[in-house]
Amino acid sequence: GVPLVFRGVPVDPKDPANKPLLNPQSLQAFNFLVELGDSVELNPEIFKEFGVTKVPMLIIRKHQQKSPGSSDSCGNQDADAAQNAALVLGDVTLGYMLDTLTDRQDEIGKEAQRLRQKLGERP
Repeated sequence: GVPLVFRGVPVDPKDPANKPLLNPQSLQAFNFLVELGDSVELNPEIFKEFGVTKVPMLIIRKHQQKSPGSSDSCGNQDADAAQNAALVLGDVTLGYMLDTLTDRQDEIGKEAQRLRQKLGERP
């Protein structure tokens, strides 16, 4: 239930064609993950929105209801996106990342608990 989000596909400097980022040949690099049943997204905007420069990182956002006059989801960034989310950085298991958030007494903590239960006993 947690998608793997990638900023994009690296360009191979040795490839004379220097194919654009989102082409069928580049996207084939993710086929093995999809075949394993993983949800894969290419979304460079998430990296910008949260200032992600190191990975792996787990991000759990608070669900926000739009109020009249609020910005839409068509590219307008929320200035305090990081305040409405929890970010856990580290080369550790998903279970460990979720465990670091399950004690929170808010929506993020509840979502971390739900995902941790779904993950089960796996680390």
